Amino acid sequence: MSKKIFYFSGTHWDREWYQTFQGFRLNLIKTTGELIDVLEKNPDFKVFHFDGQTIVLEDFIEVCPEQKERLKRLIAQGRILIGPWYCMPDEFLVSGESLIRNLQKGFEMSKEWGTKAWKCGYICDIFGHIAQMPQILCGFGMEYAALSRGINEHSCTPFFQWVSPDNSTVTAYKMPERSGYGAFSMEVVGQRTHGECVAPDSEEFREKAGKYIDGQFARSDDIPIVMVMDGMDHEPIHKEALEYISVLQKMYPDTEIVLDDMLAAFRTAEKYRDKMAVKQGELSETAKELGPHIHLLIHTLSSRREIKLRNDQCQAIMERWLEPTQLIYTAKGIGFCRNYLSVAWKHLLQNHPHDSICGCSVDRVHQEMNYRFSQVESIYEALMDDCERQLSKGLQIIDKDQKNNKIILVNPLPYTRTADITITLPFAPDYPTWCEPFGYQNIAAFKLYSADGAEIPYCIRSVYRDGCVRIHGEKTAKADLYTITCTVLLQAAGFTNLTIVAQKEPVRYFGTMVSPQGTLENDYLRVTVCDDGSISLLDKISNKGYNNILSLVDAGELGDGWNSVSPCTDHVVVRTTLKGVMITADSPVYSEIKIVREMLIPKQMNYGAHGIERSDQHIPVLCECSIGLYRESRSLAVKLRMNNTAADHKMTLVIPTDTDTAQYEVNQAFAFVQRACGINTNSANWKEKDCLERATSGIVAKRSSDGTGLAVVAKGGIHECGVSDDVRKTMFITLFRAFGKTYTTNGEPDGQAQGEHEYDFQLVLLDESVTNTALQRMQDDWMTGVRAFVAPQSVDGTLLSVEGDLCISALKPAFDGSGDTVLRVYNPSEQVQKAAIKGLLPTADISVCNLLEEKENLLAVKTDTVLFEVPPYKIVTFRIHN
Repeated sequence: MSKKIFYFSGTHWDREWYQTFQGFRLNLIKTTGELIDVLEKNPDFKVFHFDGQTIVLEDFIEVCPEQKERLKRLIAQGRILIGPWYCMPDEFLVSGESLIRNLQKGFEMSKEWGTKAWKCGYICDIFGHIAQMPQILCGFGMEYAALSRGINEHSCTPFFQWVSPDNSTVTAYKMPERSGYGAFSMEVVGQRTHGECVAPDSEEFREKAGKYIDGQFARSDDIPIVMVMDGMDHEPIHKEALEYISVLQKMYPDTEIVLDDMLAAFRTAEKYRDKMAVKQGELSETAKELGPHIHLLIHTLSSRREIKLRNDQCQAIMERWLEPTQLIYTAKGIGFCRNYLSVAWKHLLQNHPHDSICGCSVDRVHQEMNYRFSQVESIYEALMDDCERQLSKGLQIIDKDQKNNKIILVNPLPYTRTADITITLPFAPDYPTWCEPFGYQNIAAFKLYSADGAEIPYCIRSVYRDGCVRIHGEKTAKADLYTITCTVLLQAAGFTNLTIVAQKEPVRYFGTMVSPQGTLENDYLRVTVCDDGSISLLDKISNKGYNNILSLVDAGELGDGWNSVSPCTDHVVVRTTLKGVMITADSPVYSEIKIVREMLIPKQMNYGAHGIERSDQHIPVLCECSIGLYRESRSLAVKLRMNNTAADHKMTLVIPTDTDTAQYEVNQAFAFVQRACGINTNSANWKEKDCLERATSGIVAKRSSDGTGLAVVAKGGIHECGVSDDVRKTMFITLFRAFGKTYTTNGEPDGQAQGEHEYDFQLVLLDESVTNTALQRMQDDWMTGVRAFVAPQSVDGTLLSVEGDLCISALKPAFDGSGDTVLRVYNPSEQVQKAAIKGLLPTADISVCNLLEEKENLLAVKTDTVLFEVPPYKIVTFRIHN
């Protein structure tokens, strides 16, 4: 069995981390300039890997445009490998669509630089890996992946088969456990960024290299391939690499040693496929072997929660609003600048590098992220406002003459849905009103009707009189702003029309779902408030009760952006004091109670001469919990608010589920994954102990064997959860972590999570009819919401609709600007799902395509419909040309 060593020359480039983007860009200028010089002067230095990214080229050329042609020439010659990513993201904290757009931009930029994107799923420094990453990589024509975190050498061969839930498979390489992608720098030749450089022809090099190479061959007797990697964080090119190889060749005369593209190593390893371990799905195991590097770093999920929330909101803006509404409004003849979307995506993707979105950088890095989020939000607000004004011929106010009495609801999702919505309606100050006898409060007298004439009951949530509304340009008008809640049927990917009709008599809707004692109840569930401010929930269909849910626990925090660390002796606060319960909405449509609790929390962590402990000084933290119930709902709408004024602590939401199984489920990009409750108790002596917490994209579900149970479906900003293996199978959701440590500093304030925190989620009663697909659709619907504006006449039109038990990931213009439409769906269930696309033109050309949106299989259009099937766990992309 012939042995082979592949020398992998490269760097790993964190765009921002312990320095700001501009600080690291200064290093990038020096590193790239030297790289160009070395490669031009030494044609035998065959190839350098630029960390699988393309954003580094953009960052370099913006300040060094005179170097572009030299750099482009080396890239076109294959001397510098770029892509497939635009920037190396985190996988758990960004959406599946964001991962796809990141890769699409990386492929596009590679083409602009005169080459093809490197066909390696290079994910060397990402903090664990999602189950569907192999399917995503395969969708871009990539057969290989290189990674380091989330999997251990003791349970895996160096090369292994990584399989997605749909059976998409890539050959993956697990980098060395101690030092990962920079192992040869850290353990043998030294890090140039630290001023280290071991001479090639030295005893030190031979001793360290021999120990390292022998150790790498020992990882597997069946796969005689070693990958030597020298690309540590921000490491310049090791220009002595060819000399190192020459010395190694003398040390291992019977082994072929080459400096080459990593893909050559993968192709060589393919002959040993039957010797490789097989790993299914998610990779999120904590690190075992003692050493300086390659921890999983799971608690980045709860660092700086505010940037996670804002990212979730901006992703919803891009995926649920800007892209589908570009198609919807274009179909109505309203212009929509395509390049604006590209600009918005670029701003958003620049917040997705793992050290940025994970919240583990210095404060200024995360402060600068807010500008990029703001650009996405500003583009969204400008484009939506402009389109709605064009369609309604200027912003309209509901008037007494019924000239402007159409409420246009916009649903960007390509399926019909019944939605509980809250919208704000602007009424002219002279609009007809009614009041109770003797005139205590004037209320706008109106009824709301659907397009087919059915009356829609509503609940008034708030009234803001004499509000200012912008009509045209800087012209404003006064209006009374009524915020109402109602339930409506929304048409797919288009417009739903409601009519406001002024009334001459009072408008009242009798009925309630709340008792004077603060109990909420409809036909499906009943909610009561416990003495400590938690709640008990009764499923009236199954007669199962869930008690003391929505409790709070607060623990000490010694950690940083990477790790949550409890003090050796902690004071954990486990009880709250109920301060009050009030009814804040009471109608047959929607009822709501507000629970106010107080928690006494140690003010901070005291770092004394004789130890570390939580402060004896306690401060009160108020928590307001609004719980809403709709007439036909099997879920509770929960809004949790608190103002954090304490430091160095971790706040957790606690939900005992009283279920009888040992597993729970969470959602992530294009999938649900099942995990065992509890922790791996064998990890007590590992480098990184196992912990209860793992990633979620906002849904956590815990079922009993009969299918009943509870799920939390969050609107955004919740990404860390776990379920213990205690008798009650308690669900824990991290609300925030407050910490002051940042890498390479003496401490900074922003990580302390001071100020207001707000959480929106639904607490869902489960049974066998509530599938994971239904939960994902619930989250998609809720995060999307609805937009409403007033118009003088109805607006009709549905772009297309998708029928079937599937999730919709994208409805967008094609990436290449051709004018085609791209629709992406996925099936998160284990059953084949039959579905249909309706509303197509009879002349439409529709094809299944890959994730680069390249056509693969042409489908038949019958009248206006295409029928199709989606296998279990499959992502399917359609390209439609009308």
